[in-house]
Amino acid sequence: MAKNEIILCDTNIFIHLFRGKANIKAALDKIGNDKIAFSIITYAEIIYGTPKAKLSSIKTFFEQLTLIDLDTDISREFKGIVLSYSFNHHIKIPDALIAATPINQGVPLFTENKKDFDFIPGIKFHKP
Repeated sequence: MAKNEIILCDTNIFIHLFRGKANIKAALDKIGNDKIAFSIITYAEIIYGTPKAKLSSIKTFFEQLTLIDLDTDISREFKGIVLSYSFNHHIKIPDALIAATPINQGVPLFTENKKDFDFIPGIKFHKP
């Protein structure tokens, strides 16, 4: 699968999906599981906030999607984002890691919190 076919989803997209937000479900259905990706930090944030009773179903859900692990190139991008935006924009570490991933991979980010990322040059957003 070509990278340009993948759409990286921010943590909030999955939170809204799991809470039953119909427009998010429709947007993800339109994209298709084979083109939905997530960062390992998104996975960690979701698992951290998941009640133990739902853990198995959440893990099964994510197994159907594409995981983009951190690598040296994404780490370098993350480092640059932290150095550039920690003081003037107060970017949070998870958001910096998530932002580094689509920039490095050349894929769009699907988020409902564009304000957390829109000051970062090079980030492209998915428009459902």
